[in-house]
Formats: sequence, structure tokens, C-alpha cells
Amino acid sequence: MGRLQSRNLGLAPSSTGGFLAALVLIFSPLLSLAQETPDIAVLEPEYRQANLEYQAAFNALVAMEGRFNQALEDLDVARAAGDEARSERALSLVMQLSGEQRELTLRLNEKAGALQVARSQLIRAQRQRVDELIAEGDSAQTREEREASVALLEDANLRLLELLGEEEPETALEAMRDITISRTDSPGDILRKAATLELRADQHEARLQANDRRLEELQQDLRRSRRVSDFLSDMERFGDNRLPVGSPGAQTTPPPGPGELPPGADSLGVTTRPMTLEERIRSLEILRVELEERIQLIRDKAARFRELARGEVAA
Repeated sequence: MGRLQSRNLGLAPSSTGGFLAALVLIFSPLLSLAQETPDIAVLEPEYRQANLEYQAAFNALVAMEGRFNQALEDLDVARAAGDEARSERALSLVMQLSGEQRELTLRLNEKAGALQVARSQLIRAQRQRVDELIAEGDSAQTREEREASVALLEDANLRLLELLGEEEPETALEAMRDITISRTDSPGDILRKAATLELRADQHEARLQANDRRLEELQQDLRRSRRVSDFLSDMERFGDNRLPVGSPGAQTTPPPGPGELPPGADSLGVTTRPMTLEERIRSLEILRVELEERIQLIRDKAARFRELARGEVAA
């Protein structure tokens, strides 16, 4: 097992929990229509608890990885020395730790999935809170009401941007293993390979649909954040006193725009700044083009395989 990288949220490879969490995230907009948005006062501590449990599971797996690697080294040394009894003991420990490592990996996947769900629910509630505060500010009748709306809206918007910044960035398409036809393949073999290609295309179609849903969410977040900026700027022009907010050196001047995130919103354990909303949207737009191109290539290849299996074209 390779060295784990410290971070606040992530799924281990081949994560069942992560897959289930992804399904929840994909269908959460539909589920939200039938549910009343939970109270932020309830969701915030639930999210913090989920984060703590994930961190504990992650730290445990890191510690276990260290013990497992040390046991492997001890086994290599014992074998090199020709010490059979010591080798047997070392091998027994390696097998034991390997099983414990698998269990901790499963636990980490479960906690990561729970954390993703908790964050998704909190983001949904925080979005609604921002919208409500904008409406309250628009209908404010007195200076005191407007100042209260400004203070609450600034805080709610910063928290929303912070949560969005803690989400994992979008990733590019991974390399795909090629499927080719050999001279010994029968028509049935070729048809099976065509079916495999079509299954891949279907999987990429599902990813494209999820990508489009995520893109629409981020575009809505961008429009919302611009509304907040416009609202707070209008309040400032009307003479409301307000302290400037936003991260130092951000591209947008206060009030915080959609490209800004508060300091410390780094959830991946890296030194680079979080992606802005505009950057995330652009990455999804690029990913969309790549997915469409790959789907077309795969389906064209599957169609050619089927033609070859029927003997309609030369190999």
C-alpha cells in the first residue's frame, strides 16, 4: 500500500462507501424537493462530528500502514538471513496486519462517505440561508434591519464559500485500457469486446450526467455569490458601515465575490489555494468536452467491432 497523503476528505480506491455517497450526492437535488431543509444549528455539529470521525479513521490507517510496512521489512530481513523461524513469525504478523489494514480501509471509506453526505446537506441548508438573508435585506425597512442583514449575510456567504472550497476538486479523465482484436478472436469474442466497449460508454454517459448536474449547481452558486456581492455593494452605497471581508490577495475586492475563499479553506493537505468557483466551473466544462469525445470514440469503436464480427468490413 502506498504512502497515504494527509487530507481532510477523500475516498480510498474502490470505495463502496464512496460510491454510495456519490449516488446520494447525485440524487440529493431530487430528494431535497420532498424534504424540509434541516436546521443549520443541527447540521453544523453533525458535520464537525463526521469530520472528526473521518480524521480518526484516516489517522488509524496511517498508523497501521506504518506497522504493516515495518513488518514487511522485518520479513525481508529474516528471509535474507535465512532464519526460518523468524520468517514464519514475521509472515504471520504481516498476514494479521494485512487483514486489519483492509478493515481500517473499509472504515475510512464509510467515514469519508458519511462526511460527504454531511457536507452536502450543510451546503444545501447554507445556500437556502443565504437566499433567505438576501430576501430579508431587500425588504428591510430600517437602517438597523439592514445592518443586521449585512452582518448575517456576510457570515453565511463566507461559510458557504468555505464549505464549497473544502470539496475535492474535479479530476480529469483517467487513462483508459485499450481493447483490441487479435487474429485468434472468433466473431463471438469480438462481439463480447464490443459489448464491453458499449458498457464503458454507458458508464461515461452516467458520469457525464453527474458532471452536468454538478456544473449546474456551481453555476447557481456563482450567480448566488454575485447577488450577495451586488447586495452588499448596494448597502455600502446607501451608507451602511461595514468592515471589508475576504481573503488577502483575492481577485475580487470586498464584499467577497464568487472567486474568493476565506484563509485556511484547504481540505486536501496541500499548499496551493482552493479552486475558485470560476475555476471549478471551467474544469467541469473541459471535463464535459473530454467525456463527450471519449464516448463518441468508444461507441464508434464498438460499432466497428460489430461490423467486423458480422464480416461486413475487413479487419
